[in-house]
Amino acid sequence: SVLIKDLTTDAILYQKESNLSLPIASTTKIMTALVASEYFRPNSVLTVGNFSLVDGAKVGLTVGEKLTFRSLLYGMLLNSGNDAAFAIAENYPGGVAGFVAAMNKKAQDLNLSHTHFDNPAGFDSPDHYSSAEDLAKITEEALKNSELSRIFATKETRVLSVDKKETHKLVNLNKLLSSLPGVLGVKTGYTDAAKENLVGLVDREGHRILTVVLGSDDRFG
Repeated sequence: SVLIKDLTTDAILYQKESNLSLPIASTTKIMTALVASEYFRPNSVLTVGNFSLVDGAKVGLTVGEKLTFRSLLYGMLLNSGNDAAFAIAENYPGGVAGFVAAMNKKAQDLNLSHTHFDNPAGFDSPDHYSSAEDLAKITEEALKNSELSRIFATKETRVLSVDKKETHKLVNLNKLLSSLPGVLGVKTGYTDAAKENLVGLVDREGHRILTVVLGSDDRFG
């Protein structure tokens, strides 16, 4: 499933099965980042709780650790940390359930007809899906936030806990950031059910091109 859009002219350059509802793995975290950024301030201090002890890609957070919201965003969007995604959701009003409800409310506000969330990280579930077209809309909305745009384009960094006792080295899983000129993000995703996913952004020759690829066997190719 593919959608390629020129954000400079709003033209759709290519699409294939772009309205198909599919598992989207960690590209979910674009919506997580968008919803959370509308509530938390960058320097809000969040506490890691038990919900954050989840499987898959991790930052390596420990229960009770305190980090700024900005640090958790970097951990969630570069390392694709599931622990960071759940830590953000835990600190939202109503906890993880309240946060997922806010994600679905945002999907309604953006008129996304092929999208539903049941967790903030992108774990496979029959009730967790989106489409290439809907993901493009979510990403366009997220790119309006300059802080998120900057994080999407970051190759690597380090974040510290508030007490400076914990250091987390973060490396972006998007290999295109290091290998091709003009690449500005956005987010990778992988699970067995979703296969390889990539929401990509490239700025070349005066055009910003957004590419959403779902269910691929070679997302970077």
